[in-house]
Order: sequence, then structure tokens, then C-alpha cells
Amino acid sequence: MEPAKGMLVLVCGWTVAAAFTALRTISQRTNVTSADGNRFPAPASWAAEGYR
Repeated sequence: MEPAKGMLVLVCGWTVAAAFTALRTISQRTNVTSADGNRFPAPASWAAEGYR
């Protein structure tokens, strides 16, 4: 979870809280656990959904 969160902060310029929220939301929507974080889909709608 930490590496994925760190990449979102670095690449997208998000806050740590926004990155965590994004990962948690995607995990819940896709039924993928945070332990499988490297397999999360990367929806194009993240920016539109306010994960900044």
C-alpha cells in the first residue's frame, strides 16, 4: 500500500490523504484488497473524481 500511495503522491501530485482515499475507493469498487495494490486498475476518471 505504501509504495502505491507514494507513487500517486509523486506522479499525480496528490496529498497522502487523497492517495489513500483513492486506493481505498478503488479497492472497494473492484473488490481488490490493498495487499494486491500493484494490480489496481488505473481509471482515467480519478482526476475527475477529485483525487487531488
